[in-house]
Amino acid sequence: MKKLLLLCCLAGLAFSVQAQRYGHLNFSGLLAQMSESAAAESELQTLNDQLVAEGEKMLEEFEVAAKEFQEAQASENFSPNQLRLMAEGVEAKRQGVLNFEQEAAQKLEQRRAELLEPVVEKAQQAIEDVAQANGFLMIFDTGVFNAVLYAKESEDIMDMVKEKLGIVSEEE
Repeated sequence: MKKLLLLCCLAGLAFSVQAQRYGHLNFSGLLAQMSESAAAESELQTLNDQLVAEGEKMLEEFEVAAKEFQEAQASENFSPNQLRLMAEGVEAKRQGVLNFEQEAAQKLEQRRAELLEPVVEKAQQAIEDVAQANGFLMIFDTGVFNAVLYAKESEDIMDMVKEKLGIVSEEE
């Protein structure tokens, strides 16, 4: 009797292991196909263009000040104190350009995070919904280097998630 019970338990365990489903998709590929991502990228490009233009203006101002300082040094018409003040002004402009570059990069990255957070959350929710509705135990992101070393038993769920999000494939 104990052997029969043990055999039944093992058979049940084997059946439950077989019923487990694993899936995969390229998460960054999914995000790239979402219209919200395109809108976010467009806004980020506009912000980037504005920041680049502002940075170029600051760089031009620095270059003009540096050229004026070099000409002043060559002319010998300025006192050492005047040259020192001009050099400090040039250095302040140089430092301003460097600070602006760092601030612009931070501002761009912060805005990227703000814009893409709801897109990522929407995609993650769709993946979770598809996984639960289709009995997947685990979903792997094939877009991450070395995230999946063996995927023979997994299913690509990209089409199901795209359908859930209402994304029409280009092949159709």
